[in-house]
Amino acid sequence: MPSAWSRIVLLQNWGGVPPVRRMAQTYLGNRGFNFLLLGPRGAPTHFGKCRPASGKALRHEIAVLGTLRHDPEVSAVVPRTWGVRSGELDLLISALVSGTRFDRTVARLPAEQWVRAMTEILAVTHRVTERAVALLPDLSDRTGPMSLYEAARGSLAYLESMGLGRRCVRSLAEALRDGGSLHGFPQHGDLWPSNVVRSGRSWWLLDFEVFGQVQIPLYDACHLVRTCSDLRPVASASSAPSRWIDRLLAGGDEATACWRTLASVARRHALGPSGALGALVYYLIDMATRFHKRGGPRCYWEPHALELQRVAEVVASQRQVERLNAELKERLAPGAPTAG
Repeated sequence: MPSAWSRIVLLQNWGGVPPVRRMAQTYLGNRGFNFLLLGPRGAPTHFGKCRPASGKALRHEIAVLGTLRHDPEVSAVVPRTWGVRSGELDLLISALVSGTRFDRTVARLPAEQWVRAMTEILAVTHRVTERAVALLPDLSDRTGPMSLYEAARGSLAYLESMGLGRRCVRSLAEALRDGGSLHGFPQHGDLWPSNVVRSGRSWWLLDFEVFGQVQIPLYDACHLVRTCSDLRPVASASSAPSRWIDRLLAGGDEATACWRTLASVARRHALGPSGALGALVYYLIDMATRFHKRGGPRCYWEPHALELQRVAEVVASQRQVERLNAELKERLAPGAPTAG
């Protein structure tokens, strides 16, 4: 008779649980592994994560998904999830969502269908967040409007200490100050195509470990649009801009799809051009900081640092800032075409 262990398939393994030594500044600070559970016929039926009990991220994900799975408004777009805890381990088990991950299809979609898909995904995310805040009020920061500069100041100081030039820091800080203060709205925090699945007629959201950590609106929209754009084919690879900000400035159908999607979310949160641009800058600062702090090989974090340096160059140029603000003003104007 086959062992029950034969029905477990490890997907990723980032070190022993519990860890034999502290492993700070690593790709996964909390260590552990992900796995699939197979049914009697060998087909996967559940997805799982195992982490040290000392970590908070998995417990947070279990609490959020364990609550949302009982909510009739969103239970059809988040996986049914259970959690088990021992003295040294946290274990998450989710029913496997059968369907097609968005990263498998996004590259093939015409621009208009891409916009529609992203808009639908962001609408689902917004609805999930609204229900999560209603059921778990502590997720939302209710202290009032949040200063973009104050929210990013610690990250800017860290990046400067790691080598980001002072001129870049000043340019980014100015864009954040120009963005002013925004009303917080919890973000998924890791909304990229690999964490979205099309199952039946619905978009399902996965991976809620950092859900609610970021409260700056437009963060999820920026992350989804940028990571989708990275997967999209270009007409001429040799001449195509490698940085997302340059692709936004390049014009054409792809840039228009990005701007329309970002503007639809900015409009929902009543953001003006300066606020939307400040939120975009905040997103790129936060991403560069997160990836650098995780450590890992240079090729892992350097693209985010280079993207941020390029954004700093753009916002340092009055002409480029006026161009970005004009683009956003046009997209945010009453009667402007909406995404979807």
